[in-house]
Amino acid sequence: MYNKNIFKIYITLITLVVSITTTDAALANSTGLNSSFPQTFPPPDLPPPIVPAWSALVDKSKYPKVPPNPGGYQCAPGPDTYYWGLTYDDGPSENTPGVLDALAQRNQKATFFVIGSRVFQNPDILARIVKEGHQIGVHTWSHTPLTTQTDEQIIAEMKWTELAIQKAVNLTPLYMRPPTGDIDDRVRGIVQQLGYKVALWNHDTFDWKSFSDPKYDLNWIPGNFTLWATNKTATTGVISLEHDLYNTSASKAPAAMDIVKANGFTALQIANCVPNAPAYVENVVLPNPASTSSPSGTSGSSGTSGPGSLAKPSATETRYVINVLAIFSSISSKTGLLFLNLVALVFVQSPGLGERPLKQANR
Repeated sequence: MYNKNIFKIYITLITLVVSITTTDAALANSTGLNSSFPQTFPPPDLPPPIVPAWSALVDKSKYPKVPPNPGGYQCAPGPDTYYWGLTYDDGPSENTPGVLDALAQRNQKATFFVIGSRVFQNPDILARIVKEGHQIGVHTWSHTPLTTQTDEQIIAEMKWTELAIQKAVNLTPLYMRPPTGDIDDRVRGIVQQLGYKVALWNHDTFDWKSFSDPKYDLNWIPGNFTLWATNKTATTGVISLEHDLYNTSASKAPAAMDIVKANGFTALQIANCVPNAPAYVENVVLPNPASTSSPSGTSGSSGTSGPGSLAKPSATETRYVINVLAIFSSISSKTGLLFLNLVALVFVQSPGLGERPLKQANR
């Protein structure tokens, strides 16, 4: 019934499960989760549940007692440098690979502010973002304006996204971007206590309107980039806002990149626009197109594959194992491991199962 190849795959998968289970235990300690908390991920595009252990990480006495704002705020200060910070929000999505292809062809780097629930749906795409030397930042779990939420809800939005990123690429971002730029001193105080720098923008393409507004002209995107790139009176650099969630907006990203390059700007990750500003808690060096000695990809302190490396297992294997762990991690350790063994046995005896794409939630 069994052949050697199936047995090898089975042993490999069991080793992977044990490894990830061990990692999950360490991750639970680092993120404030205790062993009794079921580490199942919340549904996409909805505010995630509050976790008291995470809420306890923030001292409410250290930020203003500003009530949630039903209307939200808009704010967009500029950067301190003359380099161009290309940023893309709301992914990773099926349109992100096209943006990554265009960036690679032009040797440009960017920052992707990601939605936690989409990270869980597309860990392989996030892994590619990291592997190719781009920066990732937190853009919350559900894209709900943060000033409309309670303190505990804000913390949950941040930490659930942080956990999804850690599980996918073993990195902990130090930058966040509030959805719609909606932030006040209360929100700022909370995210700063959680260890985050706030990264907004000073040039908005409004490309997000292209998905729902039939009057939006996609040519406005390169048109705006041309105006910004040829502005000789600018006193600061540019942090531009685009979105890789929708095909409409993502389709114009290559043209915008060309305009940036043609006008002599160097497109950098936000962390490289600011001197001595690390992108992650972990010791990761981002490649810097402005530096001739910069590495071509992310690397850790060892000089080998960095914390973002997913050389083993494959992205497909990772996606399925993470889903299995998410469902059954609330089971006691011994019972859970036995169950995972059974699941692994079914997995390796089901031809083609590992290549079946997961159904994505409607957006």
